[in-house]
Amino acid sequence: MLQWSKRGESRSRAAKGAPLERVCEGLSRLRTQSSDSATRLHEKFWLPDHVAPTNALNMAFNHTTLCLELCDHFYNLWGSLAAPYGPARDEVIEQNSQRIMEITKWCFMATISSMEFCARQATKSYPAVLSMPARGRQHLWDIITKSRELQLVDRDTARGWNGLLELRNLAVHNNGVADKDMAVRLPNGFNLALRKGAMTKGDLLTFVRLSTWAVEAYAEWCDAFLTRAGIGP
Repeated sequence: MLQWSKRGESRSRAAKGAPLERVCEGLSRLRTQSSDSATRLHEKFWLPDHVAPTNALNMAFNHTTLCLELCDHFYNLWGSLAAPYGPARDEVIEQNSQRIMEITKWCFMATISSMEFCARQATKSYPAVLSMPARGRQHLWDIITKSRELQLVDRDTARGWNGLLELRNLAVHNNGVADKDMAVRLPNGFNLALRKGAMTKGDLLTFVRLSTWAVEAYAEWCDAFLTRAGIGP
């Protein structure tokens, strides 16, 4: 599990670095971003909202909505704790912070899973744009690698996907423990250093930032893919 950072000046140890209010605000923006991106692409290419690859953005909207509702519950819970200060309150907030990390981690993983599925479906629907091997299940990184070869994504974006998918795989398959030294740098300025054998560390906003970049990058990929396919008016 990704560990939240303990840096900052807040009275609450668990709120240091990324207060829950900022998490809720970030999720609200991510929810709007997912919806607006889907609407823009549907209108541009005259696609119904259930068609791959853009339907992943609607799924991201649904994932983020649930995540925001759960985080809002804990935001209200923190504000209603009886003891304003003291070890007991800090312990409860710390435990709730771990829950927030799990909730936002789930949202991130679910969002990437939706993108992977819908991108795979899109390559099957439009093989002339991006043809993948028929045997075996194709992963999102395979599709991004092929997209880079076809200039559907640029070098910096492909590198961003590589780092983001590395974090997803560590969270899913390795309990967040890095199996090599690696620096994850996204084009939006997000940076995270991984150390072999160490738990990956971030703050309460880490998975929100990762999901935000993923939605932006995926929408750009959809635009390039569908343009190459000649879809729309």
